[in-house]
Amino acid sequence: MKKTINLLLVLASNFFLSQNNFTRLTPKPADAKAIKITFSNSNSGFIINNNKELLSTNDKGVTWNLKQTLNFAPVDIKFRNNVGFIVGDNAVLRSEDYGATWTPVNIVGGASLNSINFINDDVVYISGQTKIFKSSDKGLTFPVNTTMNGMSAAITVFTNADTAIATTSDGRIQKTVDGGNTWVTTASATSFNVQYSSLVFPSQNVGFVSKGSGDMLKTTDGGQTWTPLSFNSFHYAAYGMQFLDENNGFAVGQNGIISKTTNGGDSWQQINAILMFGSDSDYDLNGLYFFDSQTAICTGNNGRTIKTQNGGATWMDYAPTYDLINEIHFTTPNTAYFRTSKAGFFKTSDAGNSWQKVQFPPHQGSLSNGFTFINDNVGYSIGTVQGSVLKTEDGAQTWSSSSVIQNNPLHSVSFASENVGYVSGGYSNSNGGLFKTTNGSTTWQKVSDMVFGKLNFFNANLGYGLKYEYQGQLYKTLDGGATWNVCLNVPVTSMIYDIINENQIFALVNNTNFYRSLDGGATWNQSQVPNLHFGKIKFIDQNIGYMATDTWVFKTTDGGVNWNMIYDNDSRFKIFNMEVGGDYLYLTGNGGRVYKYSLEFLSASEAIVNKKANVQIYPNPTSDYVHVDSKVKVKEIRLIDISGKMLKSVKDTSQISIAEYQSGMYFVEIVFNDNTKQVNKIIRK
Repeated sequence: MKKTINLLLVLASNFFLSQNNFTRLTPKPADAKAIKITFSNSNSGFIINNNKELLSTNDKGVTWNLKQTLNFAPVDIKFRNNVGFIVGDNAVLRSEDYGATWTPVNIVGGASLNSINFINDDVVYISGQTKIFKSSDKGLTFPVNTTMNGMSAAITVFTNADTAIATTSDGRIQKTVDGGNTWVTTASATSFNVQYSSLVFPSQNVGFVSKGSGDMLKTTDGGQTWTPLSFNSFHYAAYGMQFLDENNGFAVGQNGIISKTTNGGDSWQQINAILMFGSDSDYDLNGLYFFDSQTAICTGNNGRTIKTQNGGATWMDYAPTYDLINEIHFTTPNTAYFRTSKAGFFKTSDAGNSWQKVQFPPHQGSLSNGFTFINDNVGYSIGTVQGSVLKTEDGAQTWSSSSVIQNNPLHSVSFASENVGYVSGGYSNSNGGLFKTTNGSTTWQKVSDMVFGKLNFFNANLGYGLKYEYQGQLYKTLDGGATWNVCLNVPVTSMIYDIINENQIFALVNNTNFYRSLDGGATWNQSQVPNLHFGKIKFIDQNIGYMATDTWVFKTTDGGVNWNMIYDNDSRFKIFNMEVGGDYLYLTGNGGRVYKYSLEFLSASEAIVNKKANVQIYPNPTSDYVHVDSKVKVKEIRLIDISGKMLKSVKDTSQISIAEYQSGMYFVEIVFNDNTKQVNKIIRK
């Protein structure tokens, strides 16, 4: 009998869990699109991003931290000596201590602000789409404003107190010589791509503008006329530019291109090693800061931050990786390995808090098509082309190879012990099939002609396999792969499944039909789910499990009958993998992302609330004590961070202090005398 699964997209008591509480392990300090980077002195630097975050460094980019979250979307940031500004829509922040502190500046009518220009130590212009604001007192006040009639400026650059060049949203370049009162058009777009992305003037007369797929223009007469440059031979858009002088400049942009010129833009040399292609512009660079011709930091999408100290000969990622993480496996609660789409292989020994790059399995002429680890040190990897199996016995420091099938890919791998394992590969021909080793991959023997896309063996004889073909069925063997029988005999167009032991199987078939078996596939319970295109499934016992789409994660506590959303990433990234390690649920995705959430806290937060308590928590936000007012006696109050870690606990009191902790979001878990619990979100100011 079918039961309808209740997918509660908005939960009255737990919806906040879906928004904020998977802790990002990497990349840090942010995974949002970086817009601009600048430095106020030789050591102090800042990055603004589209997640309203201001990042900072005090050691020339060796370390970066989240300095503060802004209440507006920043567009530009600039400094002149100790004075700096950040601008956005209807918002201006000013610093006079090299960015250590920021205070708001009131500008009436400052909608869609996008550009900051210092003329000298006293005079500064802040401009937007339709207005220009002028200050003569270092930006303390902006008493003068000018309306730019008939234009919508995207970027404005002042070359002196009266002269400015502006790019507009309709593809024009305009110039004023009277402080913005009147404008003339000096260039117009000749193609459909009219979005100018960068405008810089290294001197009063020489300027550069970039737009479209590699289009770049130059002026040598202060913006009166513009000449096309050869940068378009790269056919990649430049999203950011910086010139050290009229001749020496740099550009960053689409697919991570980094180029330099030493002759005023007449020719350009690519100085990044390779272009990085990814989904959704994963590798685009938008901001750059060159201290000199040798040392630079570039920033881009997914929080990507890279640094060179040798003129671009080599670049170092700030995070372990910004590549798509497409597979992760845990050997213990603390030890895990993941591989990336760009031949990266990483290991953690502290539950994902830090990652070290190890040796990627060196399959000849191909990448790894999947891997498994038996313990912290012994693991196996299968190849995409040559049909080889690589083995490591030292935690992916070195690998040794054995051949299974020539010139065919291997699709799946499963080891029941360090010595007994199975791989499957090839296609439906004499070369393809299922292969077995009993000596730790030294030799392989073909045991079946069947080809599987996924394998799960629990001992030398008992295993499950998803057939490698369209509409592939789930099969089971009891004799080490010699014979196979259909385990779930239903019509299949697509299937994802998870098996946690030899008896407990969970499968989602055709996107809507959920099946659970607790007796190795002999019998099945079925329920129905809405078609949300789930692509990942993971269970930790016969009742508690998780399914994920590209953006949502759902949890069941009754074996798949009912599901609740526990995470929504607002389409900020694509979830590629979901895994359980110890007491945590891990997600991986594009941009080098790894997130985790405490399963223990998930369970606690879903406890039945004591409605008779009528709890009131105040003040919220707070910087000191949190008071709990309850009609039912409170036994314990716990303070929990967003990763689910309990920070402190107090008993037989109605208040708890959070003064010693940093600003941010926390949870107060209230335990009543009858052991019912309630979880509330609290903000530390």
